[in-house]
Amino acid sequence: MASGKVEKQNQKAETVLGRLGGPGIDWHEYRKTIPKDDFNKFNEWLGLPQKEGREFSIFPYQHNLRDDIVKQKHKHIVINKFAGAGATELIPRIELELMLNYDLPYRQFAIVTGTRMNFTEQVIKTRIKSIITRNHPELISKSTSDTIELINGYYFKGYPTDHIDAIRGQSDLQFIFIDEAAFFHPNMQEELRMAIERYDTKTQPWIAWNSTPNGPEGAFYQIFTDSLASKNDYRCYIWNYQLGLDCELLTRKDVERKQQENPRLWRQELNNEFIAPVGAVLPPLDDTVISDRRALRL
Repeated sequence: MASGKVEKQNQKAETVLGRLGGPGIDWHEYRKTIPKDDFNKFNEWLGLPQKEGREFSIFPYQHNLRDDIVKQKHKHIVINKFAGAGATELIPRIELELMLNYDLPYRQFAIVTGTRMNFTEQVIKTRIKSIITRNHPELISKSTSDTIELINGYYFKGYPTDHIDAIRGQSDLQFIFIDEAAFFHPNMQEELRMAIERYDTKTQPWIAWNSTPNGPEGAFYQIFTDSLASKNDYRCYIWNYQLGLDCELLTRKDVERKQQENPRLWRQELNNEFIAPVGAVLPPLDDTVISDRRALRL
């Protein structure tokens, strides 16, 4: 993946400040301390995922996704997940491994989430930045409300769906992660898909759509169902609640309680089913549902 552009980028990174006001860091020397080719050790170095104060190792189904991405078996992926599967935190961890351990030709890792900028900025701060600063704040060269730049020049940038035009015309997109995609308005999903898939002929980025189902409509639904039928080049992943039981992310008691209290919601949230909303009402243009999910570390 190395190129002249990457070499210049790494040379520039050698003397950049590791943290604001901190000592200069020799990137080439620092890089040798980062575990490579072992995602478990990389996450131990980074700091394992936490939920309700408990640390979790990387689960087999999560490791399979990481391998497919890092080994470039699939550059287009779509994940239909149970609520609580941990994909919202897993994907940025995979992106960080790529940013820190591999010489990639382009620097930008885009995060598309929420319908308004203030929510996107919240995600960048509380979901992305916190992963880095927990054990290695020195990795951050600079950050703004919607951007986190690392000491080697790679950076995360957040985009809400009401600013889709901003993602057009980018020259350095390496990875595009669309989170809780099914909860964007169907029209926004279609517009987003058109904007990002154009990069297949430009920078050829990884594209990852992730969500719990939310009705049989919109780009997420179409991409997933077409993938199942081998009608597109996306690799689909179905993470059913049984995986959550096996990994102790869910308890059987909670699963059964949810099934009894709200069978429709159980089918959608835990059993990966696309259920038409009552009265065929379109999802609202609001971040409330997405925010509630993220509060549960979904």
